[in-house]
Amino acid sequence: MFLIVLAAILASIVGSIALSNLNAVQFGVGAREKLTTDRLERIRRAVVVYVAQNGKLPCGVNGAAADSGNGNFPGSGSCATTRRVGVVPWNTLNLPQADSFDGWGRKISYRVYYGTTGLTGPTAGAGFADMTQCDSSAPGGGVSGGNSLCRSGLSANSGSRTSEGAFLNIGLRPGFTVYDNGVQVSQVGIVLISHGESGKGAYLGNTVRMGSPNGLNLAETYNLSATGPFYGATRSPDNIDDTAVNHYDDRIVYMTIRDLIYAAGRGPRDWH
Repeated sequence: MFLIVLAAILASIVGSIALSNLNAVQFGVGAREKLTTDRLERIRRAVVVYVAQNGKLPCGVNGAAADSGNGNFPGSGSCATTRRVGVVPWNTLNLPQADSFDGWGRKISYRVYYGTTGLTGPTAGAGFADMTQCDSSAPGGGVSGGNSLCRSGLSANSGSRTSEGAFLNIGLRPGFTVYDNGVQVSQVGIVLISHGESGKGAYLGNTVRMGSPNGLNLAETYNLSATGPFYGATRSPDNIDDTAVNHYDDRIVYMTIRDLIYAAGRGPRDWH
């Protein structure tokens, strides 16, 4: 059954996807912008496949370290702080290394909601993107298991399995917040960021980091942080210097926790 679901996911990913469903902020038609758009989408697809196979996400990679592309948990299971402000774990996601760079040759930033109720967590038993043990027929509540995960192993019709609503309780799983052209999007599970033509704050292939944006430029500054809020906006006009407060040329792609889980085929089941 799992293989059938996974095959369906792969088929749907390869198929055409409406731009409105990409949750991406578009700009320009130049070759570098297009290459960036294509690579961000390839990473997004790989993230969905990884969740389908593993039920959680890997840590990022420390952008300032030698780039192995390995985002699996370190020995202790926790994502070090440098990984939480890291770059794409291309090897773990089964991507070619080239896909982890944007059209200007800078590493794409990777932010995954982290914690005991995150999509990756500090221990092997925490941090999951999986609702398969939740009951799609359960009323609004239901009993949660450890770390507020879907409760499993209960008899059918017990009424004690966790509902989707309980799993996605925003108080338990707030996720990230993204402001997409001024529209607030809550409970975001993953954000991918190209730091654009200016490259402010981006890592280069040699682990060197480019200079930061103007500290009063909140959108581009927050897009360098571990937890946001993250900002997507229309690219600023070419006559605005990249040191200006109102400069913006980042490119972001994101998915909410729910959208990611459903895209990966790990939504709740009818256990009755």
